Amino acid sequence: MRKTLEVVDDFHPNPAALMGRALDEPDRTAVEIAAPGRGRYVGPCYVDPWAAAAVSSLLGATVEGIVAPPFAGRFALRDKDVPGDDVPHRGPTDWTAVIFLSSAPPPQAGLTFLRQSSGALEDWVECAFIPLRFNRMVLYRSSVLGYRASPGFGSGLADGWLSHEWRFGLVLPPERGAHAH
Repeated sequence: MRKTLEVVDDFHPNPAALMGRALDEPDRTAVEIAAPGRGRYVGPCYVDPWAAAAVSSLLGATVEGIVAPPFAGRFALRDKDVPGDDVPHRGPTDWTAVIFLSSAPPPQAGLTFLRQSSGALEDWVECAFIPLRFNRMVLYRSSVLGYRASPGFGSGLADGWLSHEWRFGLVLPPERGAHAH
């Protein structure tokens, strides 16, 4: 398994229902701030078992240890008040899945992925830009790649940068052809 970044368009079979879960959050005034300038956590959202199975199939390993909210299975919002990231960020787990739920993102909105070119923390090299697209899943190895998000947009859940995010580890299958002597 050598993958570090996968993009799957039209990932969720019912993205309107997933977006509806975020829009139906009962108390949007008490959202948790992710970090200064990084947006807000709208609320926890479980990870559908079929989504975990689809990602397991894509990666050839079993998704395990989905981190409990607020670090996984959450909705996140970056509205017009959230500036673009000026430094790369890394997730606290080995893998992260992000499903974009914004129906009309501006063309410049998206995630820039970076890789460290040496051991120095400040030495990052851009390796990919993934534009936002409704129901696009970006699956990336957060222990290897850093990311920067473009500025937020919109004024709330219905027209802002809305995503469903979850973080996890993997259990690799046993080596094929291995046998006891």
